[in-house]
Amino acid sequence: MLLNHIKTLPEYRAFLEKNPDEVEALRRDMLIHVTSFFRELDQFEVLKKSVFPTLIQKKSSKTPITVWVPGCATGEEAYSLAIVFQEFLGKKAPLRRIKIFATDIDEGAIRKAREGLYKKDVINHVSPQRLRLFFTKKNNGYQIKRAIRALCEFVAHDVTHNPPLTNADLISCHNLLIYLGQGLQKKALIRMHQALAPHGFLVLGKAEGLGEASKLFHTIDSKQRIYSRKDTGVISAPEDLRNTINAQAGKSRLPALKPFGTTQPEVLQQSYRQHNISKLKEALSLTQEYANEIIDALDIMNKELQSAIEELQASNEELEVRNEEVTRAKDYVEAIVNTVRESLVVLDNNFRVKSANKAFYDTFKVTSEEAKNTLLFDLGNKQWNIPELRVLLKKILPQKGMLNDFIVEHDFKTIGQKTMILNARTLEQGPEKSPLILLVIKDITELQKGEKALRESEERFRMLVESVKDYAIFMIDLKGNIQVWNKGAENLLGYTAAEIIGKNTAQFFTPEDRKAGSFKKELATAIKNGWAESENWRVRKDGSRFWATGVTTAVYDEAGKIVGMSKIVHDITERKRAEELLQAQKEIFQTLNDNATLGLFIMDEKHHCTFMNPAAEKMTGFTFEEVKAANKPLHDIIHHTRPDGSYYPMCECPIDRALPQKSRIPGEDVFIRPDGSFYPVAFMASPILDKGKPIGTVIEVRDTTEEKKAEEERRWLERQKDEFIGIASHELKTPVTSIKAYTQILQHRFQKAGDMKSAGMVGKMDAQIDKLTSLIGDLLDVTKIEGGKLQYHEGLFDFNELIGEIVEEMQRTTAKHTLVQQLAKAKTIAGDRDRIGQVVTNFLSNAIKYSPHADTIIIKTKTNKERVTLCVQDFGCGISKEDQEKVFERFYRIIGSDQKTYPGLGLGLYIAAEIIKRHNGKIWVESEKGKGSTFCFSLPLKQQKL
Repeated sequence: MLLNHIKTLPEYRAFLEKNPDEVEALRRDMLIHVTSFFRELDQFEVLKKSVFPTLIQKKSSKTPITVWVPGCATGEEAYSLAIVFQEFLGKKAPLRRIKIFATDIDEGAIRKAREGLYKKDVINHVSPQRLRLFFTKKNNGYQIKRAIRALCEFVAHDVTHNPPLTNADLISCHNLLIYLGQGLQKKALIRMHQALAPHGFLVLGKAEGLGEASKLFHTIDSKQRIYSRKDTGVISAPEDLRNTINAQAGKSRLPALKPFGTTQPEVLQQSYRQHNISKLKEALSLTQEYANEIIDALDIMNKELQSAIEELQASNEELEVRNEEVTRAKDYVEAIVNTVRESLVVLDNNFRVKSANKAFYDTFKVTSEEAKNTLLFDLGNKQWNIPELRVLLKKILPQKGMLNDFIVEHDFKTIGQKTMILNARTLEQGPEKSPLILLVIKDITELQKGEKALRESEERFRMLVESVKDYAIFMIDLKGNIQVWNKGAENLLGYTAAEIIGKNTAQFFTPEDRKAGSFKKELATAIKNGWAESENWRVRKDGSRFWATGVTTAVYDEAGKIVGMSKIVHDITERKRAEELLQAQKEIFQTLNDNATLGLFIMDEKHHCTFMNPAAEKMTGFTFEEVKAANKPLHDIIHHTRPDGSYYPMCECPIDRALPQKSRIPGEDVFIRPDGSFYPVAFMASPILDKGKPIGTVIEVRDTTEEKKAEEERRWLERQKDEFIGIASHELKTPVTSIKAYTQILQHRFQKAGDMKSAGMVGKMDAQIDKLTSLIGDLLDVTKIEGGKLQYHEGLFDFNELIGEIVEEMQRTTAKHTLVQQLAKAKTIAGDRDRIGQVVTNFLSNAIKYSPHADTIIIKTKTNKERVTLCVQDFGCGISKEDQEKVFERFYRIIGSDQKTYPGLGLGLYIAAEIIKRHNGKIWVESEKGKGSTFCFSLPLKQQKL
């Protein structure tokens, strides 16, 4: 009224009469849709305990249980009933037909109910389990699953009119009657009484009651408002009016009246007439009374007849609905039959094909026309003429009425060898019709192949597990008890399968881990998460321990329930020790790195610095963070300018060439500090290779500033020493020569005078002067070598002849040693004969000097096409490895095993090495401490210019 600006009810009534749309709008506003899922849970529990079992007991499995839900609104109550029925039936639900007719006067609500889609706030009262089993998440809400929706049929209907069905087993009407007046409540309850089957059940809301209709129902549970239909009887039709009258008047029948005109006293006749009239009036009154009763009875019968007609009309409507359902069900069944992959064929009692599904035609390569009314055994050129099948259908099936999972193997001409599972049922059609045979054929050929492949795969897997020797693989139950044990487990843990199966895996844990609950925690984690990893000490049968890694994985059955666990254990003791060793080495490396005096750099393939140790930071004056932040090649930070100020390109830097050349490069260079000062360094650049590909460079750097200063000082001292030796040797040579001359004269005079004693003493002095002369000669040679002034006189000479002369001279100097020559065929070589002889003399004098307790010295030569080699072997004190590397250095003298220092300046071998090098030869020594030494040199036969 407010929306239409109407103030009084008469005005609004007139408005309604002229506007049908307003009437519909008013009707919709007056409708009430207060409902929810499982609104009265305790009532549903009573239904499951008391009502549902009674319905199931009274109804055969072939007869559907029918339910009417009047005032269903948007369907929550109807769907709740359907769900509770399914929960009650459980696994038997597919065997029972349930049909729920839900009605409401609001067609919009009916449409929404059919869709079965509800928002999240509507399903708040639905448990998570029901939500998972009976609802599907869709968009922003949930939809009733198709199987539940199929049980419910929603129809628009007024509850005060004829009911939509008869013989209903249950009517559930919640919170509808409270919104109706007393008269409409009674009318609605009468309709529900008419709709219920004998002893059918009525369920009302907690706030509702039967009122004036209580005589129509028995009370089952007053608290839960559950009732059953009461049989009120049928009013019998009245007897024939005449029979009724006679029956009622028979107690005082009127006497027969004589005809008028007979002789009777008039008074008597008058009296008699009055008496008869009185009797007739009384009979007429009685007749009128009975007539009224009959009219009332007829009226009641008429009403009952009208009600019966209305029920018949409702039954017709229900029959039409049922016919539609049957049609839909037939279409549905046909769709299912043609969709299933198993072959289905229906036979008559003579085994002729009545019908078959698409799978049958497709699988066995026959058409519908070929199959229909054809004897099954003649089908497809008699390829179905299978002896086992004949026996099944003709003998076993008639006796048992069904066949379950009978396996038949047959080689069909069109489709080859097949293995099939046959199931058959006889289908009764009624007393006057012969039964049919439903034959279900499942082709399991591929399934058997798959099962065979699976068995083979499982066997291969078992063999694989058994063949694994380094891993313990076993199965445990949820308490940790061992069920399966492989050979690897036996090898690793020491138990045989017979010893350990049934025992608990806790015994493999150390006592301290068992006390800490590590085993139980591992099991709990695997059960919760599906897997668990561990790394700890395990104990073998013999008590020894090993460091193991273990993986526990949950095993589930087809329903997703965890049924056990697999466990894999691997001994990683060696790896653990290696890791601990590596960690110790890392710590050592870190200590060395932190305390190293050498600067260490690592560059990547772009020559950017990726590592600097503290020594490198101290040396360069840059921190690693500063170098890294510069984001440019290391060369451009510490190396980019030469001392003269010119640009130093990276391509010319030897450090940076190590990466592309893939080789270690040593060298010296000059680096730049942050203040611009230069400092000399020595380096070793080593490439880092990954499968032969250079990926970086390691650079070891040493600041050589102090070394350079020390070297410069050493060189200055060497120069001073060389100058002194040169001057001294020249200054000494002249007086020594004079002394030697005077000595020889003096010796000659003593000999002439016969003073042999004095002559002998002077002779010894002359020998010492010779030694002094030799030393002075060595000093002069060194001076000449250092100055590049040592003279060489090249010529051809016989090498063996030179050796023979020198051996002969040196043999005279020693009586204790025998000089043994083992010379190859003579060769003529080119060179300075005297200088090479000087080398041989040095070798022999050293051999005599350093083998005082030996008696043999061997001189050997050998030649080939290109070179001649000489070796002098003694059996004296020998030379250590360390001394062998220094023996050809200037002023180096060997110290004997008894710390004895042999005489000499340590220049002979240095001079010999320089002479051999000048002749393009090679010089070396082979020696073992305490067993003697072998000094060798080799010269080319074709000498180049000296």
